[in-house]
Amino acid sequence: MSDRRLLRASLPSGRSHWRTSPSDFDLLDSDFDTQLTIYDSQGFWIYFNDDFEYSDDGDDTNDTFQSFLELDEGLPAGTYYVVITGYNNDILDGFSVFPDSEGTDSGSYELKFPGGTRSGGLASGGQVWFQFTIGEVVSPPVDIEVTAVEVVGDQLTLEWVAQPNAVYQIYSSTTGGSFTLVPGQDAILTDSTTFTIDGSGEPVKLFQIREVIPN
Repeated sequence: MSDRRLLRASLPSGRSHWRTSPSDFDLLDSDFDTQLTIYDSQGFWIYFNDDFEYSDDGDDTNDTFQSFLELDEGLPAGTYYVVITGYNNDILDGFSVFPDSEGTDSGSYELKFPGGTRSGGLASGGQVWFQFTIGEVVSPPVDIEVTAVEVVGDQLTLEWVAQPNAVYQIYSSTTGGSFTLVPGQDAILTDSTTFTIDGSGEPVKLFQIREVIPN
């Protein structure tokens, strides 16, 4: 018996390595012997925990019958599936979970995950599935300090404070609403640029300097 649900949470992924910040998936407040598995979108199981082990203030190692996954490096952007089962299930690739022929443990679960909690009941031989997504980070606009604007004839020169190894683009607008890329101004590696503008009756234009944010 399988119950499939959606975790309605989109978790941001870290920009530099496309990974989230450390994430925990926690069944420690459940009242039965649990198993916790994470599958990727291709059906390969990538994380599994049966009995969580932890250390107390001393050197002793303890364990519980509940499950806990601590993902220190987070997850790459994408779609994933969490499945809650009771001991004893065989966890295989291909989204395949096979309960023991003599039955599995059952009870009430409480799943804690980044951004929320889900709880419910699990029958012997049952499975509860959740889907969640890790979203790509949306970088905020970068403030750029403009140091000079000069128009000579039909030539416009812009200068700004550039960051090391940064790439810039120039956009223009006649309304201040929708901006479009200025032709030939899509990959500037310096702190200035000069390009042609049409000064013969063309509406006044607004210009933006944007830093290119790599994906």
